[in-house]
Amino acid sequence: MIKFFRKIREELLLRKQLNKYFAYALGEVILVMIGILLALYISNWNNNRKENEKERWYLINIIEDLEYQKVLLKDMKEHNVLTINTSKQILKEYIKYKSFKNVDSLNQRLNSLLFSYNFPNINNTYTELISSGQFGLIKNKTLSIDIINYYLSCKENEAATNSDIVNIFYPEISTVINKFSQIELYEEDLKEGEENLLITDNDLTKYIYRLLEKTDSKLALTNALKTKIQIQNGHLINVEETLELNDSLIKSIDKYLGLTPDMVNTY
Repeated sequence: MIKFFRKIREELLLRKQLNKYFAYALGEVILVMIGILLALYISNWNNNRKENEKERWYLINIIEDLEYQKVLLKDMKEHNVLTINTSKQILKEYIKYKSFKNVDSLNQRLNSLLFSYNFPNINNTYTELISSGQFGLIKNKTLSIDIINYYLSCKENEAATNSDIVNIFYPEISTVINKFSQIELYEEDLKEGEENLLITDNDLTKYIYRLLEKTDSKLALTNALKTKIQIQNGHLINVEETLELNDSLIKSIDKYLGLTPDMVNTY
């Protein structure tokens, strides 16, 4: 092709047709420029297509992270509600009978209060986007700000929950409950022939009740139960707010990508 154009130019020069030569040369330059611009356009189009595919892939993975986190948040909410109700019921019965001795299933209830839930911060895709420097792939700035704010909020809730567990639950609640209850094992903790380990010791039960007749013991346990209620109420508020934000963010991403719930993985 190049030899063909060169031959035409040479013939025009030999015939001394300079006007046609310059016009042809100019046309050839224009064709080259059009070719370059077309190549750049195709290259940019291809790059934009790849970026759009990456953006879509990351956002769908964020949705899947959010859906999985929602399941864990609902579990945590259920645990918080149950823990608050259990603590309140123990206190109500204590006030009614003026004694912990007549509280129904006290040992079992206190054992249920020894569990704590860490705040589930499922941020694998978000962390990858940030660490890889590709967060700019998300072109909708309002959506990108919402995503950042959501995960900052989750990070704060995770830190606050962990702080409560380390600084309040273990030193102020768990220690007291352990003092006034017998830790109960579960069947899955035992091997065949060890079923007798599930039985609580009656002598120890009597000893605990004698301890709980003392004023300082009553004060310690009632304070532990009230503190448990306070921190679980705080966790419950954070969980409920996060669930609302979670649902709102999923809907915003779905709308941006034109997705329906059946197009992504749900848990």
